Amino acid sequence: MRIAFGCLLVSVLLLQACSSVPNTTQYYLLNNYQALDEPAAEAHLGVQAAKKRQVRVSLSLAEYLNQPSLVMQVKEHQIHYSLFHVWAEPLLLGATKSLLLDLNTQGRALSFIEARTARGEPLAYLAVQIDYFHATSDSRVILSGQYRFAEEEGEEILFAEPFTFEQNLRADGYEPSIVQMRHLVSNLARDLVSRLEAENL
Repeated sequence: MRIAFGCLLVSVLLLQACSSVPNTTQYYLLNNYQALDEPAAEAHLGVQAAKKRQVRVSLSLAEYLNQPSLVMQVKEHQIHYSLFHVWAEPLLLGATKSLLLDLNTQGRALSFIEARTARGEPLAYLAVQIDYFHATSDSRVILSGQYRFAEEEGEEILFAEPFTFEQNLRADGYEPSIVQMRHLVSNLARDLVSRLEAENL
């Protein structure tokens, strides 16, 4: 009887010890204030910044991404919001900074500015809608949505296209998924610059 009671007491104490360990919140930044790609080779030769055509960029996120928690897709139609792994700044802000940084690094003939801060004369307009931007339980990271381009905001859309980028995670955990998410933003920027400059805008 004493042995059984002793085992029960030890079990209760172990459970209390486990439950009393505080969970610490981890904070993550998508944007590290450095472009991931090297500038395009032609940029060194020279389109002067003043001669570049300016493009206003507006970024929007699907509603489920507009909250602090990191998101993981655990089943085909089910997502999980992490309680202790959160964004240090709103994802929309971090994604906008990252995208603009990479767009301007890659752009040879175009200069990209955030739509909200643009002032003065009407500018070409690029709207990017992100519908999926998260890790999955089968070790992938997804960035998917659509973009559209117009000569000016509110004008006729010259072209609109969907995009999807995906990478396998190289390691488990939230931190490796953030690294891969940042790479996907860089892939999107490269694709956008290539598409826009192919149109000789």
